[in-house]
Amino acid sequence: MLLHWVITLTKKPNQGGIGMADVTSTVQNAASGVVGVIKALIVLFVFVNIIYSTGFDPIGGIVDLVNTFLDGGFAGLLALLVFLSFLA
Repeated sequence: MLLHWVITLTKKPNQGGIGMADVTSTVQNAASGVVGVIKALIVLFVFVNIIYSTGFDPIGGIVDLVNTFLDGGFAGLLALLVFLSFLA
């Protein structure tokens, strides 16, 4: 995969090198992968907290995060909506 990417980047423009659509899709795929890992970790922490009594409270952290946005009034609500649009 990495070798293919390096070869694609080093192609000359007349050989059909990398285009802007390729870069955009690569960045989008990488970002969606990172978001997927974060979502999986949140679910894992929730289940671990249910099974074992840990000092880490992921549900409380999420509630505190949402409350921080909502305490900002209408601007905080808009910021929360923008933040959630990045996750969807």
